[in-house]
Amino acid sequence: MKPQVLLVDHQPLILSSLSYLLEDLGFRVRTEESGKAALAAVEESPPDVILLDWRMPGMTGEEVLAQLQKGHRQIPVIILTGAGDSATAVQALKHGAFDYLNKPVDIDKVQAALLTAVEAHNLRQRVMQRYREDVARYGFDTLVGADPAFCKVIEAAKRLAADPTLPTFIEGESGTGKHHLAHAIHLATADGDRPFISLRVAAYDAGCLAATLFGTDNGTAGMVSEANGGTLFIDGITALPPALQDRLVTVLGDPNVVPDGVRVIASSRMRLQLAVAEGKLSEELSYKLAGGHLLLPPLRERRDDIPLLINAFLAEFNRRDSRKVGPFSKRALSHISEYRWQGNVRELRNLVERTVILHGDGEVGLKDLPPELHNPPEDDSTQILTVHRFVTLKEMDRAYSQAVLRHVKYNKSAAARLLEVSRQRLRRKLEG
Repeated sequence: MKPQVLLVDHQPLILSSLSYLLEDLGFRVRTEESGKAALAAVEESPPDVILLDWRMPGMTGEEVLAQLQKGHRQIPVIILTGAGDSATAVQALKHGAFDYLNKPVDIDKVQAALLTAVEAHNLRQRVMQRYREDVARYGFDTLVGADPAFCKVIEAAKRLAADPTLPTFIEGESGTGKHHLAHAIHLATADGDRPFISLRVAAYDAGCLAATLFGTDNGTAGMVSEANGGTLFIDGITALPPALQDRLVTVLGDPNVVPDGVRVIASSRMRLQLAVAEGKLSEELSYKLAGGHLLLPPLRERRDDIPLLINAFLAEFNRRDSRKVGPFSKRALSHISEYRWQGNVRELRNLVERTVILHGDGEVGLKDLPPELHNPPEDDSTQILTVHRFVTLKEMDRAYSQAVLRHVKYNKSAAARLLEVSRQRLRRKLEG
């Protein structure tokens, strides 16, 4: 389809002559003689690019540009101004114009400017489409759960997202959704064209990490500079060598590397304080990250959310594969809820995906669950309490607390009452 240009000028002669030339060059052209009419035309049918006269009676080009920046800033605007009026050109660019052209116009320059603007517009449209797809997949609305502790984390994350400069530390077991939460924070913070750069430290050899993060002497950009203006997510920050942690702190404050700033979201399975105590995380970096500290609870501590998650995953995979698998029967749901879920939400998601792929349409019963759910492995607490070997009192205390927690179906308040300790004390016992 031919690109559409909205041509706005108060002089009919310019409108007719320029529109004729542009149509001859392959553009679809709509003309308007006033700023108000131009804004109405944009609302009715947004063009690919706008050619706007700066000095018009009534609503000026400057006022039209200001309105477009509020509601249609994705549409590139090329300003038409008088020859030698450099001050106007600078002012227009400062207020969001894509480019400017001097009158009388050179049609070759007009064509070049329009083609460049249309290309930029199409690129931004593709970026915005990707952004909408990311929101549909990773936005806060896709983080399913009604557990009070989980909801508290999500609300805190939304508050952190309001400040695009605040570093964040996400703590949680493997599979709890740390990457998902980091992406949600980014999407709620940034414009659609801001980068989200993700580094999984464990996937790289130690010798490659410096070049991957900071680039090379031959000019290859690193992830830090690629994340300029957006978010750098570092998964497994405690595995990053100490020297690189110190360099990260220094580089992030260097305007030559990240002139638009970069938000760091780091994650780890280790507790923040423990990581510092064991020398896995530098104190200086921990100070920066501690202001945005989030703790994702494991799935075994939010078992009431399992049916909600299963329904969400069923809807996702049924839609993807054009299937009608489900729902899970009450017996199957009850059995699933008793499982340990060491892989947390990721493991549950994989189970539902496999079920949709392998199961016929209709209800999923207890017999349809995979063998590992019928014969779960014993956990550490069971082994400590049954195997005849010497253990420390700390290990025994933790194992006994876990056994009590399982007995009361992971109700922490009930477990704390049985053990005659506070919930805070119980949590410390479970952490060992």
